[in-house]
Amino acid sequence: MRRLTLTSVVLVSLACATQEEPRPPTSQPPAQQLDPKPEVKERQPEPEPEPQPIPVDVVVSSVHIRQDCPDAPAAAPAAEAEAKGAVAPQLLGDREYPPACGQSRVQLSFTSRAQRPVAVTVKGARMIPDGPGTAIVLSTRSPSLWDAAGGYKPWDELVQVGKSAASYKLGAKDWNAVDRMVGFLYFLELEVEIGGETQTIKSQVFTPEPEEQTPVT
Repeated sequence: MRRLTLTSVVLVSLACATQEEPRPPTSQPPAQQLDPKPEVKERQPEPEPEPQPIPVDVVVSSVHIRQDCPDAPAAAPAAEAEAKGAVAPQLLGDREYPPACGQSRVQLSFTSRAQRPVAVTVKGARMIPDGPGTAIVLSTRSPSLWDAAGGYKPWDELVQVGKSAASYKLGAKDWNAVDRMVGFLYFLELEVEIGGETQTIKSQVFTPEPEEQTPVT
C-alpha cells in the first residue's frame, strides 16, 4: 500500500509539471545604441572685406596750353652766376624781347579726409577734341605744390589732410602738333593714381593759347 501511495504522488507531480504554462525564453537586453558621430561642417573662409574708397577727391581746376619750355638748369653758385653774367635779351629790330616762355600747365585741387599722407601719381594725360579730331598725348613733369607763403614749390606727390593745390608742367613729343590746334576746343583727360587706385578725371573745355611775346619798351 505504501508503494502505491508513493507512486501516486510521483504521478500527480508529473501531471502538475506538464500542466504548467511554458515560460517564455529570457529576452536579451537591447544593445546599447551609440550616439551617431556629429557631422563636422567644413569651416568656410571669411569673406574678404570690400575695399574702402580712398578718401581723397581730386579735380582739374585749370589748364593752360601755351608752350613746352626747357626746364631751368640747377641753380649755380652765386660766384659762378656772377662770372657768367646776366642773360642778354633777344633783339629783333629796334625792340627787345626777353627770353621768356609761357609753360603749359595743369592745376589740380585735392581734398583729403585720410588720416595719413596719400601718394599721388599722374600716369597719363591727353588732349581730347570736343568733337571730331585726334587726341594728343601729353606728358607731365615737375610736380609742385602751392605754398601758403605764395608760389609753387617742389612737391613729393604726397597729399596731406585737408585742401591743397598742385601743378604739373605739360609737354609733348611733337609740340608743333599742339600749336596747330590753337583756336580749337579741347578738354584734358588725366589718369591719376591715388593710394594705389587709378581714376580718370577731365577738365572743362578749353582752347590752346597762342604763343605771345610782349615787347619791352
